[in-house]
Amino acid sequence: MVRNMEEAKEKIRDLIKKFVHVVKANPGSVVVNADQMGMQKETHSTRTIARQGSRKVEMKAQSTNAMSHSLTVLPVVYFDGRQHPKMYVHLGEPSGTLPKKGCYQNPNMVVGVSKSHMMGTDAAIKFFKEVLFIPPMPKKMLLLLDSWPLFRNHSLIQSLVPSGHTVIILNIPPGGTCLAQPPDLEYNQQFKAIVRRVDDLVLMHDIKYDIKNRDNRLRLMSQIYWIFGAPIFKEYLKYGWYRGGYTDQHPDKFDTPPQFIFGSASDGDCACSKSGCVVCPYCCKAHCFGCFFVDSHRC
Repeated sequence: MVRNMEEAKEKIRDLIKKFVHVVKANPGSVVVNADQMGMQKETHSTRTIARQGSRKVEMKAQSTNAMSHSLTVLPVVYFDGRQHPKMYVHLGEPSGTLPKKGCYQNPNMVVGVSKSHMMGTDAAIKFFKEVLFIPPMPKKMLLLLDSWPLFRNHSLIQSLVPSGHTVIILNIPPGGTCLAQPPDLEYNQQFKAIVRRVDDLVLMHDIKYDIKNRDNRLRLMSQIYWIFGAPIFKEYLKYGWYRGGYTDQHPDKFDTPPQFIFGSASDGDCACSKSGCVVCPYCCKAHCFGCFFVDSHRC
């Protein structure tokens, strides 16, 4: 294990050197990273008040089945602290298709579906064509990806690049994502932390809200992605790149998205007169669960 980790670190050092060289050799390139993130249909904090060492700990959930079934979220972040206007969400449905009535849609999200929540070739193509390579796409892009086989298929990706645009692809070596994948170092943990907090709020306050419902889950993914795109989190989004070694410039002081939206101001009164539980990172006002997460507050 030690030898393998040392090998991974050496490969990461080589990757960083190549990254710096490519950036310098291609001035004006927009540096982008995309990373798949598995998400359960229901998830809760694992902290309990049980005594340490207890052999049996009971926890509450709406659906134990939902806690073992997943969807895949594929957000996109930029080196300069911006977030791409769209993300990709992949659902696993028994039939491999969505119902005729469709599902929840939002301009900041593209939804794909198959019999498994795991992305395949069709899903990857959909991501590049409908999410990443869309106007206003930069003329030159440096794309940092992990070593998922379809992300290593450069010929496939290049075949999808629109005419007049240039995309350079660098892959993080196998075993190196925990060391050099920017979202793995910060973004994914905080995204999931908000999901857990929302699911916990539903149970703690007995809110009439079906956590595992497909549209509710998609609505929540869209809302959290919108949260992360707030200008107030620009320095936070830079941190994963700094921690991964792609820059030696430490971001300015920041609050993480969970720290800000669930901070001390979150218990203020909502405009609807109900008690708040979350602060909007755009208008900085408190909102109740219904207004913010059910009605998808946007400002």
